[in-house]
Amino acid sequence: MDRPHGDDKGAGPVDITGNNFAVRIRHHDTGPVVGCSGELDLTEVPLLDGALNAALALCPEVLTVDLGAVTFMDSAGLNSFLRARTRAERQGSALHLADPSPQVMRLLEITGADRVFSVGRVPDARPAS
Repeated sequence: MDRPHGDDKGAGPVDITGNNFAVRIRHHDTGPVVGCSGELDLTEVPLLDGALNAALALCPEVLTVDLGAVTFMDSAGLNSFLRARTRAERQGSALHLADPSPQVMRLLEITGADRVFSVGRVPDARPAS
């Protein structure tokens, strides 16, 4: 069951947890950062979609998704990111995948998605003031 924690005004982080997957939306001076952890599969994609939609609703210049703590991701998770990338581009935002775990990076490479997405580092840990 999804359990959001935090406020909805952007002042602090928002945590949403599923059975084997969790997201945390925090705000940074470069834009929102969606931190993901656990196993991202078909059953957890609605949780990810909700978090990405919430972050994109802020119309950021850049939406960063931190994938460093994702231990498993299948094609359903990848498709969620592809849909979010399309939404982001339509509104003039960029979607950046940051610090993918080795398993996630392998999936990005095998599918060629590493050439479609901006992939790199998470912004410095300095939160928005």
